[in-house]
Amino acid sequence: SAVLLDEHGELLMKSLLWNDSRTGTSALRLEQLVGAGRVKEITGNRIMPAFTAAKLEWIKEFQPDVFARIGTVLLPKDYIRYRMTGEFATDVSDGSGTSVFDVAKRGWSDELIEAFGFRRSWFPAVFESASITGHLTREGARILGLTPGIPVIAGCGDNSATAIGAGIMSHGQGLVRIGSSGAVLVTTDDPSMFHYSLEQTDSIHNFCHAIPNTWIAMGTTLSAQLALHWFYDAMARDDPNKRQDMEQLSHQATDRRQVGDGLLFLPYLGGERTPHIDFKARGVFFGLDFTHDAGHMVRAIMEGVAFSMRDCLQVIRQANLPVESLRLTGEVISHEPWSQLVADVLGMPLSVPNHKGAAEGIALLAGLSLGAYDTEMIAQKPLLKTYYPDDRFKVHYDNLHDKYQSLYRAVARLF
Repeated sequence: SAVLLDEHGELLMKSLLWNDSRTGTSALRLEQLVGAGRVKEITGNRIMPAFTAAKLEWIKEFQPDVFARIGTVLLPKDYIRYRMTGEFATDVSDGSGTSVFDVAKRGWSDELIEAFGFRRSWFPAVFESASITGHLTREGARILGLTPGIPVIAGCGDNSATAIGAGIMSHGQGLVRIGSSGAVLVTTDDPSMFHYSLEQTDSIHNFCHAIPNTWIAMGTTLSAQLALHWFYDAMARDDPNKRQDMEQLSHQATDRRQVGDGLLFLPYLGGERTPHIDFKARGVFFGLDFTHDAGHMVRAIMEGVAFSMRDCLQVIRQANLPVESLRLTGEVISHEPWSQLVADVLGMPLSVPNHKGAAEGIALLAGLSLGAYDTEMIAQKPLLKTYYPDDRFKVHYDNLHDKYQSLYRAVARLF
């Protein structure tokens, strides 16, 4: 998301959020300036509509008066830092999502900034995530009810924070996160791994991890638990009391997966990133007939999200990135039947760490900065449970996943 300030540090407009899909054509236009291959070589990523550069290009086209007054470009957490400390700064993980960042070198790319018609002076100093970037000012302390002078670290993006909180710190460790959106990520200590075939793996995101000399390769789906919440709200729109009944359906729905009814759901309600860079994609129910009820549809949504996670894992494996183990986090862990279903679809054990989310990861990162923890201590996360794939469903889900992939290919031109 892009937070734009003028030369005096005042906000120019409301932030354009990461999930603003109006920037799709802007992203394509920027890629054409230097070529998708060169962009991928520097940033480790294609230019996604969600990334900051696409927002700036959109503003250049549709709000040129705002574009002409830009003095500083910040990410949301970094604007909060500015209000706390008076300092302009960002960290390597969030910088990786701007499309003007050299991921291997862990710093801004002057080449891309110039090619896109931006100014280097707009972009703040970059720090490793556990670095102290300033101290709480008197005004910041007054607003927050804290003491002036408290050190403020660089921080990091949500996926890096979640990974740290789950103990994902070293080469080959993987994480499946299913919250509002979903992601499958794997860590590596070798940024040269990112120089793989653009044609095969253009939908992988490659970010700096919040741990020095470590990187994250990640596949992302934009609608995970969000798809389920959408369905609950849609079905209960005329009677809000029905929403609780709809949520109870989700605990019954996985029992129906033995029914070979072939009902499928594409969870692309707001476009998609992995494996399809398709901001026009939309959700689809396929195979409905008179035998289906809301419970079947809930199960199809759960399976659709799990298939999307399988697509993400498949793309990572196509890049020959090692996935030695997987841990599971997000809202899904409060739903045991869905967690088991995801393990069945992925065909790998999923271990649930004792984990309180991204906020815990940031707290651990702050402790790392001040010497209260070390990386080995953080990595030794106790595991609460492990879901093992049930071989009885392997053939069923293999076949259904093939059909799921074919469905997107069949309807993509209609979006």
